[in-house]
Amino acid sequence: MIKSMTGYGHGSYADEGLGIEIETKSINHRYCDISIRMPKELMYLEHKIRKIIQKRFFRGHFDVWIKVEWPAQNRKKFKIDYLLADEYLKELSNLKQQLGLIGEIDIEIFLRNSQMFLNLEEDRTFVDISSQLQAALNNALDSLSSMRNQEGRTICEEIQGILKELTEIIAQIEKVSPQLVTRYK
Repeated sequence: MIKSMTGYGHGSYADEGLGIEIETKSINHRYCDISIRMPKELMYLEHKIRKIIQKRFFRGHFDVWIKVEWPAQNRKKFKIDYLLADEYLKELSNLKQQLGLIGEIDIEIFLRNSQMFLNLEEDRTFVDISSQLQAALNNALDSLSSMRNQEGRTICEEIQGILKELTEIIAQIEKVSPQLVTRYK
């Protein structure tokens, strides 16, 4: 059976506040090339994800997007650095006064500055979600494989239609060919 190289798949997992969404896309490629975009806290699973994909598919370029919604106790926590914000405000006010600028100092200036937010990531508790991620990945790969199979069937039907047309054309040529030499002369 013909299988297409292109396809899309989606898989998910949800349980006790943990939500995992995985999208996969494949296109034609000579080798098995895999590109994975996922949260950095899941990087320890990258090799395992690659192996799972390589066991199921031998060729193609695969894009994999992983999105995780953590339970409340595992979400990233941050705190505003009020001392730094106060210094920024003083300096911006001085800048405004020194240059004679008009307008207000807007909160968006502070929101664009990532240094204003202290990351309290070290307070997070580690949760191994490899089995949940694998379940979502298998769902996505099943969906992808199903789409590739369906597209392969469609391609096969198109090829069979073209072969039927060619067979009819060949039959017409064979029917007329003995007379062509006489007509040509």
